[in-house]
Amino acid sequence: MKTCIFCPTALTSETKPEHIWPNALGGRATTRGVICSECNNTFGSTIDAALASQVQDLRTLLNLSSGDKRTPPPLQEIIDKNQKFFVWPDGRIELRQKPFTIVKRDDGGFDVTIKAKDSEHVDNLIPHVAAAIGISEENLRTQLGRANAREIIQPSPQITRNIAFGGHDPLRSLAKSCLILWNRSGQDSAIKESPFDAVKVFVTNGDKTFLSNKIKLDGRPIPGADILANKFGPIFNLIFIKSDRNGKILAYVGNYNTAYWRIVIADSGGMPNRSVGLVSNPLNPNNWSYLPDFGFDLDISWLETPVIDESSRNPGDSIGTALKDHTEKQREQHIHEMLIDTFRECQISEGSVITEEAIARFSRRFAQWLLRIKTDRPLSNEEINSLISLNKG
Repeated sequence: MKTCIFCPTALTSETKPEHIWPNALGGRATTRGVICSECNNTFGSTIDAALASQVQDLRTLLNLSSGDKRTPPPLQEIIDKNQKFFVWPDGRIELRQKPFTIVKRDDGGFDVTIKAKDSEHVDNLIPHVAAAIGISEENLRTQLGRANAREIIQPSPQITRNIAFGGHDPLRSLAKSCLILWNRSGQDSAIKESPFDAVKVFVTNGDKTFLSNKIKLDGRPIPGADILANKFGPIFNLIFIKSDRNGKILAYVGNYNTAYWRIVIADSGGMPNRSVGLVSNPLNPNNWSYLPDFGFDLDISWLETPVIDESSRNPGDSIGTALKDHTEKQREQHIHEMLIDTFRECQISEGSVITEEAIARFSRRFAQWLLRIKTDRPLSNEEINSLISLNKG
């Protein structure tokens, strides 16, 4: 009977499937034949969580879903105690604030303040405000039509993030992925024996000596990287493991085609002259494959000599290209949404003539967004009534 490679627990049909490449990084391939459910849970809440946390901001910026198709969390940027911005994976930037406040006056009336992001938001809030006050929507719309209102448009803040790769616990997670892949592929049935003791101790308990001596950052261009990029996109994830004729096993692992490490899985005693790999596309987690395939291979002599050579490869190139493409799509989507909002406000439907008012309103909105201009102007009674009567009746 098979047992967990990290403990004596037997593996059965009830064993929880383990992602070979971490789920948070878009991993889809799983196996039940390597790690028990308890170890799976322990690693998931510790070293896998450390790796996921490290790349969380990048996932949001590029809208990278997990292997099980969950969307990444939003970024939060707190400007001051009164302004908290959320950056959503689709590029929307949302100012989090109370949408309305109600203050009861001494005369029994109410002062109502509504803060909405667009006309549709106003219309959605009106039923809630009316219910909170205890009056009809029609009555509230009538009163709002006589109120003062302002349109305030302010540019979103410049939000920056420093993204780092590597570190003790995230690299433990990557080393675990290498062990799972090597064992899952049937390349070495003796993975519980002494040649693998050092890497297993590193994965389970951590080991700074192993980190220093057996794991090396590699900055060289990858031979055949263009083959993988053509098939799996510019920011592919890669694990490639190979053994020499003496059974020395070396792994080459990297996330988002940006940072790569060479890990010594075993100094000797492994199954000789074998190779296995896994490559995936985080932009489309369904696009993945085991290796070797597609004509991709790495020589054992190349794996033996990792070097840092910043002049030969810019680790930010792949992510920079992906961010540029994603940002352009977000810009197009935002312009489309501004156009739709303008047509809705001006009550222009498909087939209708576009009015001069709609053109002027869209032009003003587009210029303010493009030039990042803050505006604050009073709304006319006509604009207010158009706003609060958007879907009336």
